[in-house]
Amino acid sequence: SIQLLCCRVLIQFLNLGVLDPSFPKFAFKVLPTLARLCKSDCDVTHRLEAAELVFDLTEKHKELQKCAVNTERLVNVLISYLDPVDVSNLTSVQLGQQIEMKSVAIRALASLCANDWDTAAKIMKVDAVRALLIGSLEESDRRMRKSALLLLLSVSRSIPVLINHLVLNNQQTPANLDFPVTTKTANSVESICDPLIKEIQRVSNVSSMDCGGDHNDSNDDGDEMQVLASSVLCNLALPFCAGDSIARQYLIQKHLVHSLCPLLHSSNSQLRLNGVWTLMNLTFQSSESTVASVLEILSDDLLTSLILDLSGEVCHKTASLLLNLTNIHKEVPDILGERVVGILSCVFCGLANSELQELLILVVTNICRVPQLRIGYVLGNEKLMTDIRSIMSMSSSGFCVKLASVRFIQSCLTGGSIEDRQRTFEVLKCLNFADSIEMLREEMPQQHVFHSLLVHLNLGKDSIRYSY
Repeated sequence: SIQLLCCRVLIQFLNLGVLDPSFPKFAFKVLPTLARLCKSDCDVTHRLEAAELVFDLTEKHKELQKCAVNTERLVNVLISYLDPVDVSNLTSVQLGQQIEMKSVAIRALASLCANDWDTAAKIMKVDAVRALLIGSLEESDRRMRKSALLLLLSVSRSIPVLINHLVLNNQQTPANLDFPVTTKTANSVESICDPLIKEIQRVSNVSSMDCGGDHNDSNDDGDEMQVLASSVLCNLALPFCAGDSIARQYLIQKHLVHSLCPLLHSSNSQLRLNGVWTLMNLTFQSSESTVASVLEILSDDLLTSLILDLSGEVCHKTASLLLNLTNIHKEVPDILGERVVGILSCVFCGLANSELQELLILVVTNICRVPQLRIGYVLGNEKLMTDIRSIMSMSSSGFCVKLASVRFIQSCLTGGSIEDRQRTFEVLKCLNFADSIEMLREEMPQQHVFHSLLVHLNLGKDSIRYSY
């Protein structure tokens, strides 16, 4: 008990910043002590507390996770917590302890494999872990659901490890990373994805309830569960191996896009971030039907509020989402081009973040690849064009923003008919873009592209035949 208390105090010093993770006693004293107290010959209450402290110690510190994995078979000891037990003769107290042991063991294992694919693969090979992971996702006990989500989040950082070992759970032959879709494989993916979708759908259920009365901690805990579930879905929505994973395909088929809508309206910034981030992953090199589904739930007001969100991460991911939407097709749909240009013309001047400005200029550049959209919406929007020219001329604008602006002008001068290019030339000339480019050439003489652009803007219509 005294040793556990000493470990707890040292871990609290770490979490408060009094001690650094590199403090040698963590690796050479605290972790070995906790590993010893996790073993089966110790008292159950001590084993519970020791496993919980392993989680507290390693949750946020990658170097301590590596130390813990290499400490006295700690991973195997924690896995032993999950061994099946005959509950017929257990008292209610003992039954509660068994549930708690499984919960803390899963949390500790989730922490240890959070940044280590080899450890994640080792853990997922264990039958008891896979069975408990899938079963706990729909468990009525909140502690078990939360622990399962934590482990799933850690393992989902390596999608091949997660799906491959779930497939192995149902098939005797090894699965490869191409994941041929079989009934058993699909069932494995379904057993993971469906509970996650149900978990994030609780957001809409909670928001539709009466908001009156006192707010208690259970709402915060519910938000935490939904943050974990949406984080896992965000990872599962990523494509890999130069194509879609079956998890990503399944999520698209289950209309995940519509389930994410309540997250985008949530008052919780982390839920908004996860919602936008998942949409960003789903729309990367995706189909036209997926893009249409995303556009269906993204109203102009919602997109505007997300771009201007108080959370910088939400703004950035929203801009990346727009970049994906406009980068998917050889020709951006008219309705998308019109909506995006209209939104950006309203918000551009209020943006101070240079990285966000760069992304949004690249979005407009993508739209300009389609001559009719360039002429109809971009060049015809004087406010947007003036804002881009102002950003080019501002001394506070970063190098990448200015270079993105130059690429925008390049895109404007490329493609389309001679008449279209002549009109583009006239608009750029009228708005004094040549002066802005001259200033940039003086600032960045190593960028030879400025000379070419100035030639085209100063010589007239014969010069706009150039392409890059």
